Amino acid sequence: MVEAAGRGKRWDDTLADWFWLGRPAADSVGERARRRVWVHLVPILFGLYILAYVDRSNVAVAQLGMRLPASEQGLGFDEQIIGFGSGLFFWLYWVLEIPSSISVHRRGAKWVFFRILVLWGGCAMLMGFLGMPLLQTLLGWLPHLPEPPVLSELDARSWATSLAWHWNRLGTNPESQFYFMRLALGFFEGGFFPTVVMYLSIWFKAEHRAKAMASFMAAMPLSNALGVPFSQWISDHIHWGGLAGWRWIFILEGVAPMLAGIGVLFCLPDRPQTAPWLPDNERQWLLAELDDEHRSRSASERGQWRKHVGLVALLTIVYFCQNVFIYGVVFFMPSIVKSLVGTSSTLSTWITALVFFMAFLGMQFNGWHSDRKHERFWHVAVPMIGVGVGFLVASSFYQTPYVA
Repeated sequence: MVEAAGRGKRWDDTLADWFWLGRPAADSVGERARRRVWVHLVPILFGLYILAYVDRSNVAVAQLGMRLPASEQGLGFDEQIIGFGSGLFFWLYWVLEIPSSISVHRRGAKWVFFRILVLWGGCAMLMGFLGMPLLQTLLGWLPHLPEPPVLSELDARSWATSLAWHWNRLGTNPESQFYFMRLALGFFEGGFFPTVVMYLSIWFKAEHRAKAMASFMAAMPLSNALGVPFSQWISDHIHWGGLAGWRWIFILEGVAPMLAGIGVLFCLPDRPQTAPWLPDNERQWLLAELDDEHRSRSASERGQWRKHVGLVALLTIVYFCQNVFIYGVVFFMPSIVKSLVGTSSTLSTWITALVFFMAFLGMQFNGWHSDRKHERFWHVAVPMIGVGVGFLVASSFYQTPYVA
């Protein structure tokens, strides 16, 4: 690591001082090590999470073009197709979570990140070619499934019949391709979040890991605040090769994680032992601290999980309900704003971005205030109650006609 003229302060020390502005300077090996690890790792993971959220939610902007008729370079999709396809992302999201977490220790974190980023980026990019010859070539060779004869409307609605119908038309039907690519995107991206959790456990003790995770998850609202207007800008201004702008949203925002996947091979060390930017004394302190925590937890937590099954079940239900709300808003906010306000697609995306930016600021303030007051329950309950009340109030205006 280079120091100014071999004598000045290291650049990562300077950056850490800037991040922790207003707090005491790091005057111990442990504090310097924690801040250095945070500066080198958390911003990268934060950026990757922004890419993840952009690629799963950019359909919110792209759908404005996908719903146009084919004569206007759209696909003729309706809200039902968009909503069902958007939700399919989560059907296979869970499959690679545990295998990816295990692979962090077996193969090294950077190679796991590389695999996840390149594959999800490829799926996101291919969505820009829905209904085009490229996807016909890539998917048209798949063997056909037997389609049972449809004897009634009930048969036509059965999942087996629908699955076979869409599978057999992957080479030609844009709707079937949309469903397939959303499933594939969720399948490949699903391992990202647990991989980050496992990766941070290699670098931070439990109490510091929670703060690192909070900083990392702040990318959720910020990704929409930045990604929504950026996606709209792409749709409005980029029409290379005669392709519609909504296609370039998927293509360009799919290429980004593929390039990031190559970058992590050079930016993210697998563990403290291989981090070139950690001085020896800080490396030794960090390894000793993590080893200490591992031994103490192994000795004290055997069987302790049984005492927390009820709490875990409750938090699972809360998280499920929260995600139902969040993604319902994320996938349809631009079109909701456009239908209610009667404004242009561009202005509706900027209004949407402002909403998510306010969410980002609120998230930061709530976390800071919770730490300051050492209180958790009401800092979770009050925002969730407020969101529920706000949604009920907003729904009452759904049928209100727009007046110019």
